[in-house]
Amino acid sequence: MVRLIILPTPLGGAICKTLYIELSSVLNTPLIFGYDVGKSVEYAEVDVDPSILGKGILKVLSKYDQHISELPRIPVILIGAPGTDMYVMKKRLGISPSKPYKSSVPLELFKIVNSKYKNLSSELSIYDVILAKNSLTFKLGGNIPAPAIIESEVFYELGRYGGIKDLVPSGPPRRGKVSITLGPTSYASLLLTILAYQVSAEDPYYLFLTIDYPLVKTIHPSIARVMIELRDRLVRYIKGLNIGVYAEDFDSLRLALLYKTYHLVKRHYENFKELLDASYVFHLLMSTGRKFVKTLEYTIELNSVNVLDNAFRVLGINKAEALNLSKTLADTLLALIRASKSAQVIASMPVIERVKIYIRNLALSILEANIDPILDNIYLILRTLREEDFRNMLYGNLRNVVNVNIDTESEITGKGIEEILQDLASEEGIVVRSKEEYVKELAAKRLRSFIDVIEKFIR
Repeated sequence: MVRLIILPTPLGGAICKTLYIELSSVLNTPLIFGYDVGKSVEYAEVDVDPSILGKGILKVLSKYDQHISELPRIPVILIGAPGTDMYVMKKRLGISPSKPYKSSVPLELFKIVNSKYKNLSSELSIYDVILAKNSLTFKLGGNIPAPAIIESEVFYELGRYGGIKDLVPSGPPRRGKVSITLGPTSYASLLLTILAYQVSAEDPYYLFLTIDYPLVKTIHPSIARVMIELRDRLVRYIKGLNIGVYAEDFDSLRLALLYKTYHLVKRHYENFKELLDASYVFHLLMSTGRKFVKTLEYTIELNSVNVLDNAFRVLGINKAEALNLSKTLADTLLALIRASKSAQVIASMPVIERVKIYIRNLALSILEANIDPILDNIYLILRTLREEDFRNMLYGNLRNVVNVNIDTESEITGKGIEEILQDLASEEGIVVRSKEEYVKELAAKRLRSFIDVIEKFIR
């Protein structure tokens, strides 16, 4: 039995929890998140021999080799001034990444983890955590300052931050900056984990997707695998659509992915009831030169699947119609999000932003089962869909979404494209000839289906 530390910062803790959930799936062992009252920190309890823990983490990180190599930017402070990530790597880890840093930094970090992974069971152990008296110093396995993206979340504060107590023996709480230090292997592995769970980047923003789960509830390996698989699906959709961090309108992205998640859960994971306790958390951080500032955090709670189910029942929508509505609404909104990323398209067709707002409001109104705004937004959407240029633009972007759906299914399931097309064709009632023809037909069907689905509300 091993108790592993969960870092006491929002992103650091989220990254640790997701890593341990994936570790549970790899090592095929149950996992429980708990809280240590004496140390005032959360931990993950994994029932494994400490000697195999490091190898499990190495296996998790190795899965993301290609993903990390494809990242457009990495959240690492690369200037060599004292206190920066580059300075720490050179002076404290003994590595000197070379240009291009985007590829050499992960490579050097992998070398450390690969050679010293046996140290992780002790460096990440909650039993070795030291909270220095009369200060807010959180020492975990060594004296190396944590990566800037973790440390940046720890601002000057009064009294208490993220579960760490200000242990001043008498008098008022002192103002102080929480300092987090790590051992060399935990530094390298946690920074690599941050890169693994990064979704995308657009200067100066970085987007991450992590998983949260309640304390004291056991996560069985089968559920851990499903949670990671669902996360992988969402990441591949975002990457495949090439929408980047989409910092301009997170509400639209959140709602699109909520309806996409509803469809995925109902189609693939309906029997995994414990999955509904999980939450998927998006973190948007901005680089400000020598530190990172979290600009937004939003959560897709899988319990919202039940909320949507109840809303559909209230609105008189049966299960088959709910599945059709959720996938068409998600795909249409994602198509508009993709279109709105192009300044050229927006300049030629400013109506895109307006319709995106209508559909976003429709998605929100369905979630709340509020019929009046549902009808108002449907009227506005249908009026715009009469414009041929707009329909053609939407159809073109729906083809991209359909392509991503096919490629994602192939990557996740390991099936070939032809087999995926057969499965989807059977579900959609489309005769398969080639991928290109299938994509054209399904995109056209999605557009017709979206119109049919929303027209049912006004019949």
